[in-house]
Amino acid sequence: MKSFIVCLFLSFYCCFLSQVYSQGTNSRENIQNNAFQVLVLKCNVCHATKKRQDIFTLENMDSLSESIHKQVFIKKKMPKGKKIKLTYEELKALREWLDLTAN
Repeated sequence: MKSFIVCLFLSFYCCFLSQVYSQGTNSRENIQNNAFQVLVLKCNVCHATKKRQDIFTLENMDSLSESIHKQVFIKKKMPKGKKIKLTYEELKALREWLDLTAN
């Protein structure tokens, strides 16, 4: 139950961030927040219950970018399972952010 509440809170927080940052250009903050929204809604849902040490935050996501790139785009292992899939727009958001972190 506690994990569900944490995930629900993170989802609402992420929606709030997307509203705040969706206005304006694709600034670095906007690109990072779009990627964070994907990480919260599609990754932290599972990580919050199964891999608690790897919950993504705005503070740690850049340091985990290489691992995220490897798991999502190279190995194609994440997200796991058949229920959670990344849309084209979500993949695009992650790719834009990863391109920024590589520079």
